[in-house]
Amino acid sequence: MSLNRSLWRIAPLFLVGVASMWLFAEEKPTPELRQKAQQALQSGNFRDAWQQFRALALHPEADRLLVGADVAAAVQAAQQVGEVEKVDEFLEAVAGVHAANWRLLQVVAETYMNLEHNGFQIAGEFQRGGHRGGGKWMNSLQRDRVRALQLMQQGLPLAIQDEDRPAVAQFHLAFARFLAYGQGAAEAWRLQTKTDLAVLPDYDEGYFYYGGQTRGAPVDAEGNPVYHKIPESWETAATDGERWRFMLTRVPAIDP
Repeated sequence: MSLNRSLWRIAPLFLVGVASMWLFAEEKPTPELRQKAQQALQSGNFRDAWQQFRALALHPEADRLLVGADVAAAVQAAQQVGEVEKVDEFLEAVAGVHAANWRLLQVVAETYMNLEHNGFQIAGEFQRGGHRGGGKWMNSLQRDRVRALQLMQQGLPLAIQDEDRPAVAQFHLAFARFLAYGQGAAEAWRLQTKTDLAVLPDYDEGYFYYGGQTRGAPVDAEGNPVYHKIPESWETAATDGERWRFMLTRVPAIDP
């Protein structure tokens, strides 16, 4: 059979597949569509699951309580098919569509914190994850942390108005965890600074890895241990350490 005849025979099947994906994306999210996507994920049909969960998550009428799980499933499927480099664009699109959903913003922030932070500079742009053919090692740890904090700050005024006290308390606990992320024993001194959330930092050069020499507890100029004060509000916090303390103290206050 000639190549041309083979192409003509598979072309209709290809068009049907494309049309099906388009219709799926246009359909209003339903339990049936979500079940179909979940079945694809469980069956190992990760490419179908990636497309279907992405469509569900990006729909403006997505269930505000379920869309976070759709995002998590979409990212899982994208990682399985080796398309982690497409996840950032997806996350930003989802955060834009559901900008008034604090639960979704928390999921997107959590996803940024859990993604692979290492990647390569390819043609002047950062590509998350592995890359065949070499390239310049870069990492997005601090950028991902700041983006996560920006999303949590965006969701904060929405969350505090919600009557689901346990969920709101968990939001504050996650916020505190993100503030301390990457500021472990060797980097605890960084909590004395205040991250500028108005500016998204650039990617850092080199491969990031957890570790390093422990420097001991941070101290002031006189050698006294640094204790982070509890500010009156998020806005009045002078350092990330104070922001961290504020979020932690809000947890039992919200959900005793």
